Amino acid sequence: MAIQSGSYLGGFSGKLGPAVGYMWNGLWCLRSRPGQVRNPRTEAQQAHREQFKQQVQLAASMRRVVLTGLTVAARGLHMTAQNLFVHLNQPAFGEAEGRLTVEWEQLRLSTGPVAPVAFGVPEVREGNVLSITFERNPLHVRADQYDEVHLYVHCPETGEGYLTAPAYRREGRVSAVLPEGMAGREVYLYGFVTDREGRASETLYIGHGPLTETALPQTADVQEAEQANGEGGISNGNGELYEFNEATQVNYKRITRRLPRQTIT
Repeated sequence: MAIQSGSYLGGFSGKLGPAVGYMWNGLWCLRSRPGQVRNPRTEAQQAHREQFKQQVQLAASMRRVVLTGLTVAARGLHMTAQNLFVHLNQPAFGEAEGRLTVEWEQLRLSTGPVAPVAFGVPEVREGNVLSITFERNPLHVRADQYDEVHLYVHCPETGEGYLTAPAYRREGRVSAVLPEGMAGREVYLYGFVTDREGRASETLYIGHGPLTETALPQTADVQEAEQANGEGGISNGNGELYEFNEATQVNYKRITRRLPRQTIT
């Protein structure tokens, strides 16, 4: 690869004799044009291309959160944020009847060295107003109080995602009014932190459940349930049980039957 600089043609894209011009990261670049390309278009090859196409489409539908959580890491690897998203999430991707399937609990939306936070239990009011508290992870002594904490909510049923406006680490709470179309539907919650340079933390999967006021536990119920259950479970007072992830000390997850891979439509 070569950088186009000072050419009487200026920057160009496309074929020109034995060379191909293109733009990468704002720079006009030049590479040699390949010779004969083998393209047998076998059934397996076509299936792989279709799978990759759907993965890229998923990354594009999550463009805002992907750019926020992965841009700096991707730049260091000389990749785009969307390509890094596809690369990181290969373990979460599958295929069923020619359609992309996703293990949403394994999804990675950010990566980097920034210290994460410990998320509490989500609270829902008025059907679509989501709020969640967080605190500094005691394992991370040094953390900037002006780091920004982000919450991402994804609804596989509608394909809709929502990245909240960030809150400073020192504020201890992030809230958002979610799109009305998410109310009552199954949603997945993720959180991550970015610093002033745009670097990110690893993604923290918070949990999933229907977005209703009774489906997610309230703070007072959590405190009572922790004392009453004594088994790592948390009740919201409506007969529903939540599981506390002791390994990370950050995640609460509703106990339900394990959901199969969900197909994107």
